[in-house]
Amino acid sequence: LIFSLHATSRMASTATGYCRNNHHPKEKMGFRKIPTILSRSVMTSLSSPCFTSSTSSSPLSSILAESWSQASTGYDRVFIPKFQPWTDDGLHYLEEALRHDPSSFVSKDKEEENEVIHVYVPCCGPGQELIPVANTIENVLGEKKKGKATKIQVLGLDLSPGMVEVARRRIEAASEDTKQEQDKKTTIINLDKEITAVVGDAALPPSSNNHIVFSCFGLQQLPDPLSTLQVWIQSLRVGGVAVVLYWPPKVEEDNGPWSRWSQLVKAKLLQEKKDAENEKKLTTVAAANPPPSNKEESNKSVSTDFDVQITKFLKEQKQDETKSTISILQNCYKSHEMKWKNIDEFWTSMTHYGPWKSLRLKRGDDFVDGLRDEFINVMKKGGKDDDDDDEMSHLPKARLLVLVKTREGNDGNDDCNSSKL
Repeated sequence: LIFSLHATSRMASTATGYCRNNHHPKEKMGFRKIPTILSRSVMTSLSSPCFTSSTSSSPLSSILAESWSQASTGYDRVFIPKFQPWTDDGLHYLEEALRHDPSSFVSKDKEEENEVIHVYVPCCGPGQELIPVANTIENVLGEKKKGKATKIQVLGLDLSPGMVEVARRRIEAASEDTKQEQDKKTTIINLDKEITAVVGDAALPPSSNNHIVFSCFGLQQLPDPLSTLQVWIQSLRVGGVAVVLYWPPKVEEDNGPWSRWSQLVKAKLLQEKKDAENEKKLTTVAAANPPPSNKEESNKSVSTDFDVQITKFLKEQKQDETKSTISILQNCYKSHEMKWKNIDEFWTSMTHYGPWKSLRLKRGDDFVDGLRDEFINVMKKGGKDDDDDDEMSHLPKARLLVLVKTREGNDGNDDCNSSKL
């Protein structure tokens, strides 16, 4: 219920490790020429029948797409700056991976005979990662190329037309700013960029030859996160890197605002279910089909916890490296403080521009607004009647994975593996 309509069936997992270099300098990324037209080969793949799937047209997908379209402008204004520290984390570790072996990120484009780097950004949202990812690649490879022509082709996909429209506006604005900056420069690194955003199913990469997959906070919203992660890895060429940040089922302590909200919604849904059962007098049916015990419910929840499934998958890759197809460079949880002017700002942002917006579309305004006063009361420190205008802060954690696709039977590079599995 925090970041998808599936979250009520998921339980918390335990952090398995923490990244080294937790603090790092943030580099200012510059803009250069950024055309918004895709090459012919990419346009062909986007028009193929496999670009959309049955999940894209499901009721849940439709609700999520509509929710994020309605929230797109507000989300870009409110949440993108607050999520920036995690995006910076992902960019930092992408740069580390690029510097480790930059030669593996260049291939020949058969049609254009240029060196091309293909970048896939699934669940791109309003496109905040698209330009920084391209600039990170350019900053690293520009030092290595020494005049050789290289094209960086970045493709962002998102299910929400509203989000894609915001992303396109961001690309166009950056392209215009870049043109003005170019006029002032006498020396230009010979790397070209093609950056675009399109509507599509992020779980179905349109290319199977990606050098980089970069995703921030989209994986947890997809119907089957583990399978999607595996598909993203499969879409990489050998030597390619996947940098994935996602919110686990439990992003903070039980007294945090996201956890409090999840608890309140779950309690209300259970109460509605009980009221419906009483109203319909389902005593006979209930007796014939008794609900599972707490132990059974617990086991079922654990088995469907996608964060636990991903941990198991990574452990299997680590335990049998002779058959592994990936090397794990990073596997950790990253926390950053988020601040709000007051509880009301948090509530309004989450329910109108953020992840809770989808619940309004599915259950209605009365359901969501009916929990407002209760939520504010439980969030007041110590249950006291504090002023609602007091500043509010919390410390959510996201999981960060940096994975390199290796050849079958390759042991990977142990010196780069800082995960604690």
